[in-house]
Amino acid sequence: MKQIMLQHGAKTIIEVCAAVKPGERLLIVTDLGRPLSVAHALALAGENVGALVTITIMKPVATGQEPPDPVTGAMLSADVIVAPVTGSLFHTQAAREATKTGARLLSLTEITEELLISGAILADFEAQGPRIERVRTMLTAANQVRVTAPGGTDLTMSLAGREGMKITALAREPGVRSAAPDLEAFIAPVEGTAEGVLVIDGSASNLGLIQSPIRMEIRAGRVVKISGGNQAREVEGRLASARHDGAYAVAELGIGLNPMGLLRGQIIEDEGVYGTAHVALGNNMHFLGGQNWAPIHFDYVFRDPTIALDGKVIMESGSLVESS
Repeated sequence: MKQIMLQHGAKTIIEVCAAVKPGERLLIVTDLGRPLSVAHALALAGENVGALVTITIMKPVATGQEPPDPVTGAMLSADVIVAPVTGSLFHTQAAREATKTGARLLSLTEITEELLISGAILADFEAQGPRIERVRTMLTAANQVRVTAPGGTDLTMSLAGREGMKITALAREPGVRSAAPDLEAFIAPVEGTAEGVLVIDGSASNLGLIQSPIRMEIRAGRVVKISGGNQAREVEGRLASARHDGAYAVAELGIGLNPMGLLRGQIIEDEGVYGTAHVALGNNMHFLGGQNWAPIHFDYVFRDPTIALDGKVIMESGSLVESS
């Protein structure tokens, strides 16, 4: 019964999100930290449309860390890459090079069986496109953003000259990178301009749901102090293990826009949940205008944001202001 249920979500990923065609070389990249049942379900869905399917299995790597050379080589030979992995490949040089050669990539970071069965995967991805584009356009037009939230977040950042981007969960054209079932609009703030406090009370990359809020003090675009409970110490350790100053730089502001999404501890769904926002630290070199390199990219999700662009509120307590 579960395999039948997994096939529904796998079919959505393969046929709707990636639009895999007969004869295409479909590479499924997974690792030992993910359930193999997910990779098998995706492979079966690919075979059912007539794709030439290959599965590679590697040790888990951190988000933003490069995969092993044999995996990179396989990515460079694929037409479509679907990546149910523990640490996102979206932010890697391997992904950039593969998409430059015409491959399309769909990242399924931290995906579980449950995420193929319920929640964000049930969204009408095409129908959400216009709203995501509208928010992306507003981010592009703004010079300054202020983000506040009931948990204590109060951040300002410059967006001047930066172009908003979007994740639609669709990767149907050559060279496209996307993620599923994530739906969001996001932007790389101008480096060195973020100021204030970020309080994470939703979830975090490779950490799961937040049990006790994590507070980050941010000055001149960098995290200068982290406080909280045990999970705050884990965050400190992971940033320190990157052994690079760029790991502490504010890299992204994202706005979750998937109305079916559930906060349940897997970042590929959590960062796209409607009613949340997230700030990422680390690498943003593949973002439009992004200038910060780091060996990692970690997302930190918080609830019920109020977001003002150049003083105009576009989201209030987690709800878009539709007249904005």
